[in-house]
Amino acid sequence: MHKLRDETAATAPAPGGAAVWRLNAAAAFPSRWEAFLSEDERRRANAMADLAAQRQYLAGRTALRIILAHYTGRPPADFEFTIGPHQKPELAPQPGAPVWSFSLAHTRGMILIAVGFGGPVGVDVESRRRHFRNPEGLARRILTPAERDRVQSRPPAGRPELLLHYWTAKEACLKAIGTGLSRAPRTLQIDFTNKTEAAWNAGPGADSWRISFFSPAPGFLAAVAGRNPGLRPALLEFPLDLPAAMVV
Repeated sequence: MHKLRDETAATAPAPGGAAVWRLNAAAAFPSRWEAFLSEDERRRANAMADLAAQRQYLAGRTALRIILAHYTGRPPADFEFTIGPHQKPELAPQPGAPVWSFSLAHTRGMILIAVGFGGPVGVDVESRRRHFRNPEGLARRILTPAERDRVQSRPPAGRPELLLHYWTAKEACLKAIGTGLSRAPRTLQIDFTNKTEAAWNAGPGADSWRISFFSPAPGFLAAVAGRNPGLRPALLEFPLDLPAAMVV
């Protein structure tokens, strides 16, 4: 098995669970890892005019391959990806193999990679210092009437934090179901269980989605969405100093 670190050997998510890996996209990136990428991934990277965006894309895609190799025992270059109906990248299924899902999010040089086993997963991350230029307009665009009422019931100083929680929760759910922002966020009703957990009921006969909030680093808020009622994602640090023998 491809191990990222000895202590991560037992970190494979339980069915319906998730593990979240944190990666510093601004750190030195081993160029040898690019050999793991497909021709399409390299072509996408080369087409990016912004060097920071290119570096972030390369870091995320190669780290994803190494993480999947860690859990499955397959070589990092062996994975094939397909594109869903809303342009969401997915791992191509293999007959008889466990179903793994993943989701990537990034902000200010930080990349989060959520990996789930046995069910879809979505992740989003935002800076707590993010300034909403028009919070009222954003609230009308992304919140249901009941959610807007809840935000307005807070003292003004507490409204941006609650709005940020709604935003990250909805982004995570929309990534998990594969639509992204092609589906209007205001069509999701998020109900908070406590300060670190929330739920989205997708409708009659549909499974409820669980959302777990956490801070991947001081000053940041992240949310992970999945169907497991006991969703408790583990946060792991992805090392950029891996010996070559661990990832080939």
